[in-house]
Amino acid sequence: MPRAQDANTFRRAVQLWSAGSLREAEPMLNELVADDPSFGEAWLVLGHVRLGLGRNPELPWRRASSAGQPEASYALGLWLAQAGRAKDGLGLLRHACRLNPHERRYAVGLTDLLLLVDEPPADLG
Repeated sequence: MPRAQDANTFRRAVQLWSAGSLREAEPMLNELVADDPSFGEAWLVLGHVRLGLGRNPELPWRRASSAGQPEASYALGLWLAQAGRAKDGLGLLRHACRLNPHERRYAVGLTDLLLLVDEPPADLG
C-alpha cells in the first residue's frame, strides 16, 4: 500500500494521464515505481503513458502483471498480439483471466487470440 504522499502523487499522475499530459505524468510515475517497485497500479499507468508517447510499454506492463494487475496482463497480451507476438500474448491473457475470471473482456480477448493462433478456445485458464 503506497504512503499517503505517494497516493496523492499517483492520483495527480493519473489525472495528468487522463488529461493527455503524458510528458508531465511520466516522471511522477517513474519516481513512484523507483520508490516502490511493487506499486502495480503505477506500473500499469506508466505502461499506458509510454504507449501514448509512442514508446514500448512492455517492461512497465510486465512489472504490473507480476504485481497482480490483471489489466496489465490483458493490455500487454493484446499489445504483443498486435506486434506479431500472439503466442507470447496467450500466457498473459490466460493470467488476466485467472486473476479476474469475471471480467468478460479478458475471456473474449483470450478466445479471440486462441482462434487467431489456431488453438481450441476451450482452454480459457
